[in-house]
Amino acid sequence: AYEGTKEVAMPVLVTTLTIIIVFFPILFLTGITKYLFAPLAIVVSLAMIGSRFISMTLVPIMAAALFKHSGRVGNAVLPTVQNTQTMESSMWWAKKPAQPTGLLFQGFQNWFHRLTEAYAASIPAVLRLRWWLLTAVTLLFAVSLWGFSLLGTELFPKMDVGQISIDVRMESGTRIEKTEATITQIEAFIKQEIGKDVNLIIANMGVLNDWPAAYTPNSGTQDATIAIQLKEGYQTSTAEYVKRLRVQLKQQFPGVQFIFNTGGIVTAALNFGLPSPLDIQVIGNNLYKSRELAERVRDIVRQVQGTQDVRIHQRYDHPEIKVEIDRTKAAQLGIDADAVVKNTVSALNSSVNFKPSFWIDEKNGNHYFVGVTYPEMELDNPQAVDNIALTGTNGQITLLKNIAKTSLTSAPIEVNHLNLQRVTDVFANVEDRDIGSAAAEIEAKLVELRKDLPEGYKITMRGEVKSMHDSFGNLGFGLALAILLVYLVIVPLLRSFKLPLIIIAVIPLGLIGVTAMLLATDTYLNIQSMMGIIMMVGITVAYSNLLVDKMNNLYNQGMPLLEAIQEAVRNRFRPIIMTATVATFALLPMALGLETGGEANVPLARAIIGGVLAATGLSLFVVPVLFFTFNNKSLRHEN
Repeated sequence: AYEGTKEVAMPVLVTTLTIIIVFFPILFLTGITKYLFAPLAIVVSLAMIGSRFISMTLVPIMAAALFKHSGRVGNAVLPTVQNTQTMESSMWWAKKPAQPTGLLFQGFQNWFHRLTEAYAASIPAVLRLRWWLLTAVTLLFAVSLWGFSLLGTELFPKMDVGQISIDVRMESGTRIEKTEATITQIEAFIKQEIGKDVNLIIANMGVLNDWPAAYTPNSGTQDATIAIQLKEGYQTSTAEYVKRLRVQLKQQFPGVQFIFNTGGIVTAALNFGLPSPLDIQVIGNNLYKSRELAERVRDIVRQVQGTQDVRIHQRYDHPEIKVEIDRTKAAQLGIDADAVVKNTVSALNSSVNFKPSFWIDEKNGNHYFVGVTYPEMELDNPQAVDNIALTGTNGQITLLKNIAKTSLTSAPIEVNHLNLQRVTDVFANVEDRDIGSAAAEIEAKLVELRKDLPEGYKITMRGEVKSMHDSFGNLGFGLALAILLVYLVIVPLLRSFKLPLIIIAVIPLGLIGVTAMLLATDTYLNIQSMMGIIMMVGITVAYSNLLVDKMNNLYNQGMPLLEAIQEAVRNRFRPIIMTATVATFALLPMALGLETGGEANVPLARAIIGGVLAATGLSLFVVPVLFFTFNNKSLRHEN
């Protein structure tokens, strides 16, 4: 046990440090990637430190107890494939009568022994064809890079969390009573279409007065938000329900605009609260000029395949009554502009807005605002505003029409700003297509429009696309830094500059598998799959190190190069296969994404599995070839 522990101490140390180091750059990133993956990096690092401690203490003790009847007493050596059967015969389970499970186990051992010997025997032939192998692998890597560029991109995997959010927009100025009646009809229609899968429907209509107005997505009485929660075990996906409702609601309620969202709170948080993943902003001071440009942008976005719910967020058609005061007439009657405003607001809304009064209910202690206003039946048409009574400083009462002129007009419902600049947003959802390619196509179509922009105006892409590009840049930097740190750490541990190059050569091999897996399963490239690539680097470098370390030790002990390589691959074949098998089967349930909301981790698991499988299969031959190439002293004469 002592000799075996001593032999693997350095490879295990390098493995532990490698996996910790690949997570180290995550702690120094910024934005979404740091908040999502920093806890993962800390937990995995602590787990690796704990496993290192257990493998160097408890495992040798247990091995000594299990193997105490086998081998020599004293300077025992780590068992190889040749004496594995002898050792197994002395184990506690071997002393029991032969059972079917024991026969199955022994049959597997014999099969794996023959597989190991066949693999070791193939090494001389592989070395003779090393240049063909390296050329083929290089071409395969080049093809994988091309395939990598074909992957669809998104910020975060789409999750089916059983929630549907619908933003309903009616004609500007629609009264809240009409909005409520329409929403009631829409809710009934949704219950009929979705049926027994509906668990809960909640609607939020209009805008409350004062500060609560800041906490609603609605911009007026014409807007509403419907939240739908499906029951557990629903059979039809939320995406399929959205497709049906998008078509049927537009047919049943013409003139009403519907915007769908199925991402849930996680997607909303990652998208910084924006209602859609694509946000094309027109920045400029003149609202109506920005609106004109935004309409052109909207028409361009609608031409892009896969875009849905394309609309301009800001509305500039809210009906208003414009009051123009004749200050001369008003002054003659002792009425100033402030009195006109307060009397008009009191009549149309309430005096609470400028002169709040309170009444406290003595029974429950609650306080209520108290104000005065006109009865609604007296203000049932725009002309009624002309008859609002005004009181002058001399106590004389006159009507608004005597000192002011009223006219119907329209104005913006809301004006949004970004860094103190006025913006107009064109929002769009994407269906049956990755967001990255849709955004790239939109950017290409906006090139001509950007050339004709007036001075002081610009068009920018925000939302999920910008966050995606920033996150990919951060994770790409983290991957490059992780590879560099792995190399710098392995160099002093192995006291060599060339051996670490052989070890990290498995990384391109893993990328071949990552690309193949993502393409084969139609999985998009996102921050989860990027994180899977980083984790794959740590895993594949770990067992590559096991193989290189063993070959190097045997070669330094004086064993001929070819024999050292064959003995090393024979000795390390089992742990490498075990590592790859454990990683694959442990991540398989996650890769299938069978549980609700499990789609978030599917790309990460698939990237790791694809990388590990490819790196395992290829590195078993590429690593011996590279080690032979770097150490063959006759290679120079052959060339």
